[in-house]
Amino acid sequence: MAIILSKHFDGEQASQLLSIDELKQKIAFFDSIIRHEYLNKEEPRPFEELLNERLNLLQIFNEIERTQSQVKLVRINVNKKAEKPFTFISYFTEMGMYMIDTYLLVLIAVSEINNANYVIKQENLIQQLHLEI
Repeated sequence: MAIILSKHFDGEQASQLLSIDELKQKIAFFDSIIRHEYLNKEEPRPFEELLNERLNLLQIFNEIERTQSQVKLVRINVNKKAEKPFTFISYFTEMGMYMIDTYLLVLIAVSEINNANYVIKQENLIQQLHLEI
C-alpha cells in the first residue's frame, strides 16, 4: 500500500485525491500477481479490515487525510536544503522495494537452476540464496 500511495502522490498527481476504490483496485492487482507465491497457513483477515487498519495507522501518524471514500497525502513543508523528513509511507515504500528486489533475485536464481537442469538439495539452495541476498 505504501508503494501505491507514494507513487500516486508523486509528481503531477500530488494534489489529486485517491479514491478508496482505486486504492483497492491497485492493491488487488498486486495481490493477483503474487498470490500463489506464498502460503498463508492461518486464516486470512478480511481485506477490508486490513486496509482500514493500515489507513487508520497512517492517519494516526498524520501522514494521510482520509474520508469515507478518499485518501489525501499530507505534505510536510521543509526547507529545500534540509534532509527529507522521515515518513512511514516512504519507509514502507523503501522496505517494499527491497522485498521486491529480493523476490526477483530468487526468481532469477530458480529460473537459471531450472534451465540448466541442476539437481540441488533444498537445504543447500536455501542456504546459498540467504547468503547471496
